[in-house]
Amino acid sequence: RSVVLYQDVAAGDLTVSFDRLPVEQQLRETLRFLVASTGLWISIGVLFAFVLAYRLSRPIERLARAGELLGAGRPTNGERRDEIGQVLETFQHLAAGYRRTTEAEAALSRYVSPQVAQHVLAAEPTRPLSGHRVTGSVLFCDIVGFTRISEQRDPGEVADLLNHYFGYFALAAESCNGTVDKFIGDAIMVVFGVPTEDPHHALHAITCGLLIQQLTTRINRRREDAGEATVRLRVGISSGPMLAGNLGSPDRMQYTVVGDTVNVAARLCAMSEPGGILLTESVLAGGQPGSLMNYRTLGPASLRGRAEDVEVRAMDVAAVAHEIDADRLIERIVSERAA
Repeated sequence: RSVVLYQDVAAGDLTVSFDRLPVEQQLRETLRFLVASTGLWISIGVLFAFVLAYRLSRPIERLARAGELLGAGRPTNGERRDEIGQVLETFQHLAAGYRRTTEAEAALSRYVSPQVAQHVLAAEPTRPLSGHRVTGSVLFCDIVGFTRISEQRDPGEVADLLNHYFGYFALAAESCNGTVDKFIGDAIMVVFGVPTEDPHHALHAITCGLLIQQLTTRINRRREDAGEATVRLRVGISSGPMLAGNLGSPDRMQYTVVGDTVNVAARLCAMSEPGGILLTESVLAGGQPGSLMNYRTLGPASLRGRAEDVEVRAMDVAAVAHEIDADRLIERIVSERAA
């Protein structure tokens, strides 16, 4: 409001006013536009982020799912052709290769021990025939009178008999850190300290021989009650230096051990009484289950094909088994076999 003067005379008052309604309406419209446009851009951004996250997370989820399905043999198929799709395809190739290796190892482990299977698969395909010197123990056990058993029974029945006993013996070897090198007809060759080093290989070999004989006794009782055929075993054990490695021909090779220690164990097995265990004096250098008095000295023995005699001892199987409570160990093996 202002006073209007004319020639220094107050002519009146002048008041100027503005209608704010159009301005406020314009402001409200502008604000609504800004809010609407901001919400639209936010929605577009969220939608774009969702689509991008979906495209990025889907192959990652498929990678994770492919990893979970490695053992099932159901890898997902790639559909993308960008860099992520290439990563997925590469991963699937790796997964397929890993699955084939796992299947090969599982199949190979049914013909050789798992330790040897891993050693063979880890070796270079072009590795030449060779071996390395190791110190370990070897156990041989075979069935007494197997020729007569085979003569009197059907081959299928004989195979079932061998599989029944050998299944328990393999578990006994595994429980003592032993590796079943091979099944030779009615005989088993088990090595200790090969291919994995074992400072207590001799003690484990003696324990394994004891468990095998006690398992045979346990199995025989059950089979007698069922009216089935039974067997008796003899066991020979030797410790010392050996050559371990791939032997055979470039086209067909086998991972095994050779040397005088192996031959001595085989000879002792052939000399042992049914149900008995013969071992060299060197085996006891690493300790023994039970008291030393339960290992009777037989003195030097002449082995076929060997120039020097070998100091031999015979284990009192029943006494040592009672002393160390072998039944407890056997129960565990029997339960594993039953499972």
